[in-house]
Amino acid sequence: MATTGPGDGELVDAEHDRIVVYGADGIEKRRIMLLPQEMTWQPVFQGEGRFVLVGGQGLMSMIDLITMQRHKIQGEGIAFPGGSEDGSVTAYLDNDRDVHFLDRNGKTTRTLHGKNDPVGVVFSEHGDRFAAYGLRTALVYDHAP
Repeated sequence: MATTGPGDGELVDAEHDRIVVYGADGIEKRRIMLLPQEMTWQPVFQGEGRFVLVGGQGLMSMIDLITMQRHKIQGEGIAFPGGSEDGSVTAYLDNDRDVHFLDRNGKTTRTLHGKNDPVGVVFSEHGDRFAAYGLRTALVYDHAP
């Protein structure tokens, strides 16, 4: 999985065990190795490619792609991170089945309790809708923050 940014002409490549930022010339500029708990699922890129949310059960981290520093997200997720394709919305599901919507620094801006005992969340392309899905049901919300 790859995206553009954060710097001009840069490309970010999410590999199995690392996140690598390449320059426009294809030369590696910086990298960060992922912890075992961060390698569990597809990463979620935010906004202009400055941050990426990685992790799964037991550990969620927001990585700054300029400084290559990780910030542990408070609480433990029970599911993989989710977000809109355009990077405008990023979230994860915690052990209490609350959906945590995150700002660009990984701070929770809003929580919503999943009424259907969800095991995951999925978002529309632009983040205007999302679904909290459980083992037998899915609830679709018309607006994600």
